[in-house]
Amino acid sequence: MMCTLPIKNIGLQGNILTGLTIRRYESFEAYCPSFKSIHTPAHYEELQHWGIHLLFKTAPDGSVIIGDSHEYAGVDNFDDLGFNLNLYINQLMLKEAGRIVNFDVNQIASTWAGFYPQHPEKHIVEYDIDNRIHIRTCIGGKGMTASAGYTEASIQQIFG
Repeated sequence: MMCTLPIKNIGLQGNILTGLTIRRYESFEAYCPSFKSIHTPAHYEELQHWGIHLLFKTAPDGSVIIGDSHEYAGVDNFDDLGFNLNLYINQLMLKEAGRIVNFDVNQIASTWAGFYPQHPEKHIVEYDIDNRIHIRTCIGGKGMTASAGYTEASIQQIFG
């Protein structure tokens, strides 16, 4: 993930998800009958290899969050991932981002990586310790995409 310096007057209203995002999240495949007929362009192959899909979100200060990529390891091999940011992956993302939007994506203020557990069957793990402590986590790096909607539904379920 990356975040630009604040950018003035880009006019980005809302979030942008790209065709790579559609290919990344299984909900599109599950609910879109024509999904299997979507052709994947050759220039997407390396991006998909690194779990890259492009999304853009404007933060309140005018900076733009650009994401993201995914590297995976099973829970037994989690240490294989290390804690380093892969500059090559970020360069691939910025190249594709520059192809999509009409503002300078190279004015990066910060970068970070998320490290996510993997569950063999569940996309969301919910655990209630007692009636005041509730643990919820989205598995596999779906936080930016799904967190707001899931949080609202979860709060309604717990406190509604």
